[in-house]
Amino acid sequence: MKMWKDKRSSVICFILWMILSVFIGSGAGFCVTGHEVIQVHPKPDYYAAGSFVAGRDGNFYLFGALNGTKGLLRITSTGAMTMLVPMNISNFLIADKKENVLRCLLTEGGGTPLVNVCSINLDNPSEINQSYMSPMPSSYLVCSFLCKKNGNVIVGGYLNGVKGFIEITPDGNTSTLVSEGNLGTYIPNNLASDIEGKYGFVLFDNTLSKFSMNDGVLQRQITLSPTLYASSVGNFEYGADENIYTVALLEPGGDPCVVSISSAGAVEVLDAYNNGAVVTSVDGTKLYVFETVDTSADAASHLSPGIRPGFNVSIENLSVATVPNLSSVQSSLNVAVDNDVQIRQYTLKAGQVNVNISELSEKVIIQGGAKGYVNPDKGENARIYVKPSGTGTIEVKIFDLNGRLVWEYSVQAGAVDYVDWPGLNLSGQAVASNVYIVRVEGAGINETKKVVIVR
Repeated sequence: MKMWKDKRSSVICFILWMILSVFIGSGAGFCVTGHEVIQVHPKPDYYAAGSFVAGRDGNFYLFGALNGTKGLLRITSTGAMTMLVPMNISNFLIADKKENVLRCLLTEGGGTPLVNVCSINLDNPSEINQSYMSPMPSSYLVCSFLCKKNGNVIVGGYLNGVKGFIEITPDGNTSTLVSEGNLGTYIPNNLASDIEGKYGFVLFDNTLSKFSMNDGVLQRQITLSPTLYASSVGNFEYGADENIYTVALLEPGGDPCVVSISSAGAVEVLDAYNNGAVVTSVDGTKLYVFETVDTSADAASHLSPGIRPGFNVSIENLSVATVPNLSSVQSSLNVAVDNDVQIRQYTLKAGQVNVNISELSEKVIIQGGAKGYVNPDKGENARIYVKPSGTGTIEVKIFDLNGRLVWEYSVQAGAVDYVDWPGLNLSGQAVASNVYIVRVEGAGINETKKVVIVR
């Protein structure tokens, strides 16, 4: 009798949400407001594609050459460019989301090429810590570079004959993180991570994939619409609105555009005729487009005629750069600057608000969509936050109202603060609109919650 009452109340709750949804409506997926323009001066001689990043200090950084000297360049929030550190340039550059530190990979030539893992302290730029990668990868992909929550970095490549994501500790020690599922079959250039460095995103063959940065397990895959025919190497950024931003071609031989990709796979043009470099701020609330402009061109197009998508690589044919030839690959990815340079700054509206686990009064809470229920068709996930009080494995299981197992996922306590359920069953098929039971057990947790799916 009690079970029937629980079911009846759940069904009534579901019906109420359905009625409310008709009157309330649904949230938008494209979350960008107006932009500002920062004029950069002086302009660089050239810059390395995929090396444009935004630091925690509010400045911008990229590898390139200024007045004949190559090195790490700094651009202030007012657009003033200076040479910060003369050094060898690289396409591998990332800003640590936790510290005011830049991390990069530098290749040394000679008989036996060596790869340096460098950390540059932006509070004291002369302080550069370097460690040689050991063991050395046989090859790795240009611009495929991520920073994990624990400070380690990931690059796609081959290590000891194994293809996958290579994880590198600050002391240079490497290990191969082989992704499970379809992610194990390729290692693309375009990688991005969420704000907290817990989940990674991959673009390959017009498919956006989400995977765990902890163990490489595939979370979900979405086909993009309309189709992207090419994406600019290294320009693949995650925003606080939970969209991915990149520079891409929407048709073969067409003009490059800055586009957004929603978690549901919808592609929208943000800035047409633009082949610049894109990056988001550390907190993901700003999108910056570094571009070369032609002031003499028609005002309707700000793309410099001299900057064409030469470093845009076909999504179906992303290539691996072997370490001995990396220097020549890098030089081919250097973009010459013949005209004025500017940075467009866009404000991104926050999507799902992350919860501070330390502030939770409960061991499990579920964050739904914008209206309290979850609509996977709009790219929304049921975000299940967990606050363990012990060690071990946490099991998350989703059941329907008849007690049938719909979906499950396991994770080690402390590895992540939350698990996203995208509204799929164990076969990867979309579940129907209904109320579902969420069971979380392990590491001191024994909780039952409910979640409403509305499509």
